[in-house]
Amino acid sequence: MSGGLLWLSSRTRPDLAYAVSRIAAMATKRPKASLRLGKKVLRYLAATKTVGLAYVPCGDEGGVAKVTTYADASHEDVGTQSGVASYVYDCLVD
Repeated sequence: MSGGLLWLSSRTRPDLAYAVSRIAAMATKRPKASLRLGKKVLRYLAATKTVGLAYVPCGDEGGVAKVTTYADASHEDVGTQSGVASYVYDCLVD
């Protein structure tokens, strides 16, 4: 389940990225919790299948998409967590 959702989140549904990372992280140590969260994500997908994202240029970019990405990571004793935020035309996509 986590592999399929990962593919989906990286191709068409960036709003799933955090939930999918939690599903994958829990898959071996807490498989039942991982499966519960996966089912929640599937219900969310079913409820939002008609919702989409549209990115239109704001301002004169000369036809070139303005993409900005920020990354961060924390390395603690209990584990590591990282994150990435990408903006297209100043709209958060991931």
